[in-house]
Amino acid sequence: MANSELSMEVERLSIFKAQRQKRITALEADLAEKSRLLDDVNLQVKNKDRLLSEAYDRAYDMQREYMQQEIRQLKHLNYSLDVQLRREMEERQTIERQMMVLNGTCAGVGYVVIEIPADDN
Repeated sequence: MANSELSMEVERLSIFKAQRQKRITALEADLAEKSRLLDDVNLQVKNKDRLLSEAYDRAYDMQREYMQQEIRQLKHLNYSLDVQLRREMEERQTIERQMMVLNGTCAGVGYVVIEIPADDN
């Protein structure tokens, strides 16, 4: 009977070992699949990170170009306003000179008072 019990125990352990090996094989396959999925996710993250970096660079370049264009427009506007200011200053100086000439001419002539007689009728 001891041999029979021993045989049964060996058979039970053999079945247990086969079940364990089957479970280990299934876990290894699951681990390999999850590892592959993790590699795929890592690759996607790297690709999205690269795309994000490229998008950031493009946005930065666009912003820089926009700012440079705005600066060019402001410089042009500043130049135009400076030219306009110079013209207005020259016009003002011309008007002031003309006023001085007119004032000098009037000062030399003086004022003449003319009395108009009242109508007696």
